[in-house]
Amino acid sequence: MGAEHSDEPEVRTIAAVNHRRWPSCRDNRIQVIPRGETVEVIRSGRFRNDAGTEELWHLGHYGEHEGWVHGDYLT
Repeated sequence: MGAEHSDEPEVRTIAAVNHRRWPSCRDNRIQVIPRGETVEVIRSGRFRNDAGTEELWHLGHYGEHEGWVHGDYLT
């Protein structure tokens, strides 16, 4: 668990996805990134959810904001 450097500096969203303040699906949304948009990845990491399962999240820039996006919604 923890942060790792991303090998992909830019990724695209495969669906509309929440851009979040921290890597959690709880209510911390900054904005919604539309499907097909490019996100500049700063770093990536695996974090435990409430069920104890590790999930991949990416810290990235989109528009004027920096925040976390769940790895399942990026390609």
